Amino acid sequence: MELPSGTQRTLEGNKQAQTEFEMAISLDPTFALAYAQASFCLHNRYYNYLQVISDEERRSAVRFASRAVELAPSDDAVSLGLAAFAIGNLDDDLEGGLALANRAIAINPNYANAYTIKAYLSALLGNTADVGPAAEYAVRLNPLDVGVVIAAIRTHLTSCAALRQYEEAAGWARKLLSLNPNDVHGLVALNCDAVRCGTMAEAERLHLRVQALYPHLRREHMRRMYLRYRNPEHQAAMAERISWAVQFPE
Repeated sequence: MELPSGTQRTLEGNKQAQTEFEMAISLDPTFALAYAQASFCLHNRYYNYLQVISDEERRSAVRFASRAVELAPSDDAVSLGLAAFAIGNLDDDLEGGLALANRAIAINPNYANAYTIKAYLSALLGNTADVGPAAEYAVRLNPLDVGVVIAAIRTHLTSCAALRQYEEAAGWARKLLSLNPNDVHGLVALNCDAVRCGTMAEAERLHLRVQALYPHLRREHMRRMYLRYRNPEHQAAMAERISWAVQFPE
């Protein structure tokens, strides 16, 4: 299934791709991959572009993902892997998302995206020993796919933040911004780190950049997105990190 607009790493490309995937569903209501891709578009609108999505859009993404899992042929690792993102993140079913990622890997051990979501959900579940190997393997499988590399780096950042590995987290954030200078997760991470270190001029510079790129961003959105760790100590570490985002409005 090749849809050019789906490969555009822009918000408008994301919206156009979702429209096309939903059109594919209307033409063939049994097309598992179209459901999986439609759910992935909504997921990425929330996670990659920090667009506020409605409760109905969130439910739609989960419905699309669930339908993809129901319809997926036994050898369809891609549909299962993409569905894992929406199930794990938008439905907040970390265990269910991880199970789908593992099923996708069992079907196709070379499917890099399945390893990135496995690594990310493992970080949220507190299985930090599983994060590095899964993220690094994803990059080894597909080192030229910028999306895979970005997802792997974000996973390392998520794990380091939970473990209060401040210097490592800042290092991953800088690597993230070297690939995508507008990556909101990298910018917010460095803004929080600058506040922690007391370098307020740098914190303000980063804050202004985030606000220019993502004027709708609020700390409430950060809490909803980032405070999802099962381990109480990891959750507390991220809550502290968000408290450093003092320049952002509630």
